[in-house]
Amino acid sequence: MTKWKVWLIIATVLASGIVIGSVGTQFYFKHTFRGILHQGPVAVRKVIMKKLTAELNLTKDQQEEVQDILEETQFQLQQLRTRYHPEMEEIINDGVATMKTRLTAEQQKKLDALYEKVKMRWRLKRSMRENLK
Repeated sequence: MTKWKVWLIIATVLASGIVIGSVGTQFYFKHTFRGILHQGPVAVRKVIMKKLTAELNLTKDQQEEVQDILEETQFQLQQLRTRYHPEMEEIINDGVATMKTRLTAEQQKKLDALYEKVKMRWRLKRSMRENLK
């Protein structure tokens, strides 16, 4: 076998490994994080607790105390999110309206459709969070 064929085989094997590793990593993160986000605050708390317990070597008593702190923190963040959601949505609506002034009529229709899909996902996530509480 000639030298260039050996290098071609090595390059092909390396490229295949990179592609397979990249796709595998993307698949793993996509399913791991999507699952956590769809399961809501309880799943997020579990992940945080697992990481803190391992990294800080928490005792059982500490785990219970930290768990309570995490629950309270999540509750406060949810209250903040609820309080500021209308204002945030108004800012986003203003941004979309400003974008539309720079688009053609066809692009505006597409943007409206995209924005409706996003709002539907937000509503779905919000209802899922409320159901998981």
